[in-house]
Amino acid sequence: MILSLVRDCHNVTQCNIIHAFLIKQGFILDAILGSSLVDAYAKCGNLEYACMVFLRLTQQDVVTWTALIMGHALHGLFEEALQLFDSMQQMSIEPNEVTYLCLIKACSVAGALAEGKHIHVHLASKGLDSNSLIGNSLCDMYMKCGSVEEGTVVFRKLPSHDVVAWNILIGGHAQFGDGYEALKLFQQFQDSNVEPNETTFVSVLQACANIGAIGDGEHAHKMILEGGFTSNIYVGNSLVHMYICCRMLEEASLIFWALPNRDLITWNTLISGLSQHQLATKVFELYNQMQESELAPNDVTFTAILQACSSKESLENGMQAHSDILKAGYESNMKVSRSLISMYVKCGSVEDVKAIVCTLPQGNTFVWNSVLTCVLQHGNIQESLSFFWEMRQEGIELMEATCISLFEACSSSKDLWFLMEIHAYAVECGLEGRINITNAMIGSYSKIAGSRDLFHLFNRLPCRDADSWIVILQACMEERRVVGRLDLLDQMMQEIVGPDLSTFLSIMGVCSNAGSLIYGMQTHMYIVKFGFDTDGIIGNSLIHMYMQCGACYHSVMVFDNLKVQDIVSWNALLTGFVNCELFEEALQIFNHMQRHGIESDQVTYVSVFQACANLTAIDFGHLVHTSIVKCGTDLGLKASNSLIDMYAKCNRSLDAASIFLTLEERDVASWNVLISAAAKEGHPEQAFHLFDWMQADNFEPNDVTCASVLHSCSMTADLKRGMQVHIMAVKKGYDLDTFVGISLIDMYGKCNCLQDAKHIFGCLPEKIPIAWNAMIAGYIQNSQLQEATGLFQMMQSEGVVATYTTFLCMLQVFSGLESINDARNLHALIIGSGLLDSKISSLLINMYGRCWHLETAGMVFNSSHDQDVVLWNALIASRFHSGQAREALQLFKQMLLGPVVPDQVMFILGLKVCSSLAALEQGKEIYSLIIQSGLDLELDIGNCLIDMYASCGSLEDARVLFHRLPEKDLVTWSTMISGYAKHNKYSSASSCFEDMQKECLALDDTAYLCMLSACNNAGLVDDGVCYFKKMRDESGLEPTRQHHNVMVDLLGRNGYIEEAKDLLDTLPYVTDIVAWTSLLGACEHQRNLSLAQQCFQHMNDKDAAAYVHMSNLYTHLGMQVNSEEVERGRKSNSSWKMPGRASIEVNGCVHEFAVGDNSHPNSKDIYAKLKSLRMQTVFSRVPRLKQIQGLSPAQEINDVSCGHCEKLAVVFGLLSLPEGTTIRIAKNLRVCQDCHHFMKTVSRKECREIIIIDTKYVHHFKDGVCGCSGPG
Repeated sequence: MILSLVRDCHNVTQCNIIHAFLIKQGFILDAILGSSLVDAYAKCGNLEYACMVFLRLTQQDVVTWTALIMGHALHGLFEEALQLFDSMQQMSIEPNEVTYLCLIKACSVAGALAEGKHIHVHLASKGLDSNSLIGNSLCDMYMKCGSVEEGTVVFRKLPSHDVVAWNILIGGHAQFGDGYEALKLFQQFQDSNVEPNETTFVSVLQACANIGAIGDGEHAHKMILEGGFTSNIYVGNSLVHMYICCRMLEEASLIFWALPNRDLITWNTLISGLSQHQLATKVFELYNQMQESELAPNDVTFTAILQACSSKESLENGMQAHSDILKAGYESNMKVSRSLISMYVKCGSVEDVKAIVCTLPQGNTFVWNSVLTCVLQHGNIQESLSFFWEMRQEGIELMEATCISLFEACSSSKDLWFLMEIHAYAVECGLEGRINITNAMIGSYSKIAGSRDLFHLFNRLPCRDADSWIVILQACMEERRVVGRLDLLDQMMQEIVGPDLSTFLSIMGVCSNAGSLIYGMQTHMYIVKFGFDTDGIIGNSLIHMYMQCGACYHSVMVFDNLKVQDIVSWNALLTGFVNCELFEEALQIFNHMQRHGIESDQVTYVSVFQACANLTAIDFGHLVHTSIVKCGTDLGLKASNSLIDMYAKCNRSLDAASIFLTLEERDVASWNVLISAAAKEGHPEQAFHLFDWMQADNFEPNDVTCASVLHSCSMTADLKRGMQVHIMAVKKGYDLDTFVGISLIDMYGKCNCLQDAKHIFGCLPEKIPIAWNAMIAGYIQNSQLQEATGLFQMMQSEGVVATYTTFLCMLQVFSGLESINDARNLHALIIGSGLLDSKISSLLINMYGRCWHLETAGMVFNSSHDQDVVLWNALIASRFHSGQAREALQLFKQMLLGPVVPDQVMFILGLKVCSSLAALEQGKEIYSLIIQSGLDLELDIGNCLIDMYASCGSLEDARVLFHRLPEKDLVTWSTMISGYAKHNKYSSASSCFEDMQKECLALDDTAYLCMLSACNNAGLVDDGVCYFKKMRDESGLEPTRQHHNVMVDLLGRNGYIEEAKDLLDTLPYVTDIVAWTSLLGACEHQRNLSLAQQCFQHMNDKDAAAYVHMSNLYTHLGMQVNSEEVERGRKSNSSWKMPGRASIEVNGCVHEFAVGDNSHPNSKDIYAKLKSLRMQTVFSRVPRLKQIQGLSPAQEINDVSCGHCEKLAVVFGLLSLPEGTTIRIAKNLRVCQDCHHFMKTVSRKECREIIIIDTKYVHHFKDGVCGCSGPG
């Protein structure tokens, strides 16, 4: 009876009453009763009375000692408990199993690892650690103290393992160790003869939840169903939790509603899961259902509900939750109050936060600090400053953690003034002496102030430790002020007594991040000096550091000197080579690793697949993948993502998709790999589909997703979808991410929304070179080259280093502007940057060619070490586009003599040169080379060949080749139509256009331009107007400037000059000089002075053609004074007219002639023959000579001079080519009327077919007749 009363005591008062009763009644405290009383006092916390009773006992046995030891241990007095344990042994009282179990249990509860190890050593000395019960307790103690490895060792030493032992081991790994290891242990457990119980599955589900292993979780769920454990509330709760952590919310909800019993933890688990995924509507639906089930919410419930309220839209729900909190009496709960504060801050209702601060019963200091911390977490620096000042006015002190948060906020906002205010407060309150605050403060100054101010502050600090020095080192490295600061590390080592392992690891981390090799090598010296160089962790960190600094050789040296080269060391080396983009060397490391018998892990495979992806080494990667499949190795999610990425980058999209679909679990990175691959491979629609599928699968897109999808929007100029992604990015806060911002700039630039692009650029928190490049590219995309130049100059003034891409963009800009000074300055910058390579050299050649500085272009070519086909292409193109087609052809021939093999671009360029020179034989030779190269079936080549034949006057060859092509695109059809148009074969052009329509090809603006040219050459106004209307009405194409220019020329040449002027007046843009020149020429022909004068006002002062037309018109109208005045204006304005040039191919060589040219070796013979021909044609020209009398000087220059270049070329052809051979001439300007008449006469008199290709027609002169409608 008495013994029972003692054992039932639950507090000190009851113990005292019973103890007094025993003394009063004269009971003698024997071993059993005394032990029970000692135990009762110890459990109730009155250790003084427990000791007093213990000392008065006449007999102190093992039970009594155990009771007293247990009491001290449970109340955290471990030293006293161990002293009692020692005293017990000195009294020769042998501890029993319960004693040890009590001590181990106490260590587990208190997390006293050191004391637990001491007891373990004692047990081991007595051989008791193999006892099953004690062994399990030891294993449990190690696990709960966080020493998972030692717990595992204890488990392995046990002679047998029951379900309790397995549960302790699996549960320890699940809670404190590695979830993957916990699942491996569960697999081993299944292979044993022990049956799992509810606790086993709770631990396994916890492991699955921690690592998101949905496949293992579903397998465990299946076993739970088969074992009939679903009715257990703990198992049910763990299932719900596991599915939520694996982002399978629907499955979690299904499990929840299927459970036979649901307690408060069950409800809280699902509510918290939904809240974490910001599903506010579902959270409140579930919350209401919970209340209907008559379960009262607790602090966990309210915290989860408040967490779901994260925007202004959910403020009303948050306020309702606040009302329920007040009703339930949880407003004083600190966890709930902090969540309330956070909710109001996130919902933008800071005033409500202030209103509730004073109502909280806790001390104002803690509450205000909590509010300030919460506001800081949500990035509102102005509100933070406001709260800080209010706290100072209220006399509330900053807590250390809050002060540190304020310094961190200053770093993020770059607000130096706010930082100085907090610093002053810290000094005023004496907080500067606290080392954590000191380090946070100098960390903030290092991000904002210069290193000079930082050193000054550092030297005045009252206290500093290793972390303080590391901040200074980091600031020095980030500013690249290494020279002159090499003594810093020496000073640090002198000041810090005995730097430890963590100090060196931190220094190496800073060196790695800053890429500072000098400091890294200095740190390595100190590591050797202090004897840490033999440590494996240090060795691996050294390998990583040297790799990050680009010193691969040093990394290999460290690796070779390691005593133990484990998987971590190999992975550090392998990953380093991959990060240094030494991919081939990385694969060699992997091969060495396999030869040394090192078993690869997931980290290894990530690096190997990355190397294969960058090398497009699909065979090697596939071989590694095959071996993994054969071995049944679990790749893990990260390595699987790398494998998908490898297949995608190697253009094996089907394999990539197949692996993706077989993944048991996916994360956002898995989706990003596929979306990014689709975008980069030019499949935007596929990227959009994956993006939609990803969201439908409840995966939240991140900044990488947004950037990839925006890239696809740029490719398709899909402004609508791009804006939708932009809105989503703003909601998620991704628009502040640098790379998302750059993608937005690119997208808006491609969609011709430059204002939006400029706005994004201006809002970027950090303008890295890629951002500048994107904005410059946007200007180029929209033909705003001057703005691009201005931005480039701003980039230089702000000290931003131009990158390779910057130079590529600016070379394009200055090529378009034809600005030689800017071109030279850019060239100098490129040389200074050290980025000059073949591609940039080719663009430099192109730029100088566009600026008409061909000599400099040649110098760039000659100074290049590697004169590859790209450089040759650029050099030949620069000559060709500068009007030096003959020189371009000579360069082409010169290239063929060397080792360079022509590519498709070179052949296309060569064919274009031949087209411009009418060098048909040369074109045929190039065609022969194309056939030898196996490129004759390339569509682009075929299109150029058609154009070459047509432009050289061989229309039949062009037609034959056209019909032989195995496939035709829009360019093919348009080229053929253009050929017909040049030869004035309107009927054939029209038929070809109709055949193209029958092929169901979507007509483009080029096809219509070719047909309008055909109508213009044939003088068919009605047909031209019909095609012009058809283009807009039937094909939905808006006519461009070129279409309008052709229409103006067509109308004007055929007498519809008023209609042509009306068309020009109605254009939505400023008309160019081409249209006005055409109309002016028509006015001259129609003798319309009034309209001609209007046209002349729109002309460029430097354009000689306008003066010639006006002068001729005045002369025709008998207004000689006006004609002479126009001629004087032409001379005073130094107007320029492109010099006429004509070329002819003779015996495989192209000869070129200019007006009045005397440079040709056969000039005497040519002019003698020309004089003879003039005499023969003089009588046929009598009517024309009468018209010439009284012409203006300008017209005399054009028509009377016998030295027109095409005449010289024709005469040379007559002298050089065999009789009956067709004379083929190309001219860079239109053939004048006088030369046209001359050619007719010569063709009849000399019985020669003459073909002259000018800028509009292919003139066929035969028997005194030309197939064109005549020049005009």
